[in-house]
Amino acid sequence: MHTAQAKAFYSSGFPKEMQRGKYNLPLNERLKAARNAKELSAAQVVAKLKKKGVSIGHSTLQGYEAAETSINHRYPSLPILLALSEFYGCSLDYLFGYTQTADRYDIKKMLDKNKKLLWDGKKLKKKHRKEISAEIDYIVANQV
Repeated sequence: MHTAQAKAFYSSGFPKEMQRGKYNLPLNERLKAARNAKELSAAQVVAKLKKKGVSIGHSTLQGYEAAETSINHRYPSLPILLALSEFYGCSLDYLFGYTQTADRYDIKKMLDKNKKLLWDGKKLKKKHRKEISAEIDYIVANQV
């Protein structure tokens, strides 16, 4: 092997600079933001996921949160993505950057938006959404 070629490889034969496909996804940033929003360390997330039957290592989670330019960056598998989405309470659309909000189950925001909402296949009118929202506000305010 020529000297220039030898400098480009580790003694094991692997190239020192790896070319990886980059997709410019905000996934790593969104995973980290979701974890930080819950005020959890990576180690705490790993421990809590383990209790739920999801086994990933601390360094693996760090790799998911690492920038795409990092040699440590990796993408989670679909089952892990689903588990993280459920654990953090955010949608896959948020994690992949299709939506800007992580609130997957915020019913008030869903009712307040002008998007079409259905109840048993029937479209809810704006008036009904407001009534439902007011009723839920009352229920939540009077919780014991």
